[in-house]
Amino acid sequence: TAAQIVSLDASPRSCTRVWVPRFSFPVPFTSFPYPDGHSTQFPECALAILYPGMVSPISVSCTYPGSAGVRPQPSPVASLAAKSRSGPPAHEPLLKLTVKVPRGKTAKEFISYFDSVKVSQPDFYFSDNYIGLDKLTFTLPNGQQAVYDSRAQNTYAHLNISYDLELTKLRELNIENRNRQITQQPISNLSDVDMQIPQTGITNDETYAVIIGNEHYHYESQTRFSSNDAKIFYQYCIKTLGIPSRNIFSKTDATYGDMLTSIQFLKNAVKAKNGNVHIVFYFSGHGMSDIKTNGMHLLPVDCSSTTLQAALKAENLYRDLADMRALSATVFLDACFSGKSDEGALTALVDGAGIEVTPRKEILNGNLVVFSATTDAEIAYPYEEKQHRMFTYFLLKKLQESKGTTSYADLATYLINNVKSHAFDVNRKMQTPQVQTSRAISEVWKNWKLIKE
Repeated sequence: TAAQIVSLDASPRSCTRVWVPRFSFPVPFTSFPYPDGHSTQFPECALAILYPGMVSPISVSCTYPGSAGVRPQPSPVASLAAKSRSGPPAHEPLLKLTVKVPRGKTAKEFISYFDSVKVSQPDFYFSDNYIGLDKLTFTLPNGQQAVYDSRAQNTYAHLNISYDLELTKLRELNIENRNRQITQQPISNLSDVDMQIPQTGITNDETYAVIIGNEHYHYESQTRFSSNDAKIFYQYCIKTLGIPSRNIFSKTDATYGDMLTSIQFLKNAVKAKNGNVHIVFYFSGHGMSDIKTNGMHLLPVDCSSTTLQAALKAENLYRDLADMRALSATVFLDACFSGKSDEGALTALVDGAGIEVTPRKEILNGNLVVFSATTDAEIAYPYEEKQHRMFTYFLLKKLQESKGTTSYADLATYLINNVKSHAFDVNRKMQTPQVQTSRAISEVWKNWKLIKE
């Protein structure tokens, strides 16, 4: 009765019987590590039981529909008793029971305080001389409860995973989003702006750029095509605008540290060139406004919309760019800051159901121009047909058509008219880009160009 479950992995199919001394649990599985250290991949199910102080789990046996069963070599009871006196367990816990927990705040608290969860009210059943776990109650420190029920019908997220059927040493498959290694899905159809990138042959070595495309968020929904946005904008910077690759800091799925590093890159460049440079900052990904202050933030991939202290404040970004005192600073933001996205609300709005957030307009200083994908609480949409975000597609399209020579005034008009029109045609929603400048350049920014003549 003092045994602890330590190893259980999920599989699409479930077994009818898994047993160990004293306990029986009908559960799914993937693999089981033998007590001597090696592991074997079973066809359907596996479970390990670890007694207090025991280094290795007791061996298990398994049967499933259409099989005669698989039985690892049992460990002698005397051997287990000797191991139990050898000190604390060295086995890495792998247990995963499916417990239905309400979405939002309760789910996050259940994860955060799991080490303090009280387990109680175990309910067992008997079948063919074996005892199985039927129900188990988990109680959070705040009193909220979640119940494991072996008879409850649960649904699962399905992942397409490539695997080798001959593999016999599968240790662990962790499908938690923040630990999953992302495999970028190939873009199925290249857009016209991806294939026909003008090559001007110019050299624009007085311009430095940061390009960030955040798509695969650890705690939020993905922003479709943001990685492709960044990769193709990088190509336009080099081939069309003539910016040398050494002058570009480009990163997909950037963390908070990456984003701070990118700003320092620009600071160092401006300082090294005594301010005689132009700088460009491009970002495609999630944005979020603080629910209390309405201040805008750019989300790194390792940040949740509920922990904005780990996000890049737009106010700080704009201040840093202005304080660099470059010849010009241009920002392109393919993001929205209302807490909504084409994939649904971000976590902060899910937790605070009914909250509406309108981003605050920041006051700009210095030689700064900001092109944004949306106005107020609008959503920045993807352009599915073109495999880009809507705003970025038309930014690239104008660079393609003009071979990079478009003025900022023409670019602004083009972006506003085309994004607004196509967003309505494709999504039946409003998306209106906007341009914001500092008062210092209110009369001159319209004649600026990305290619410096």
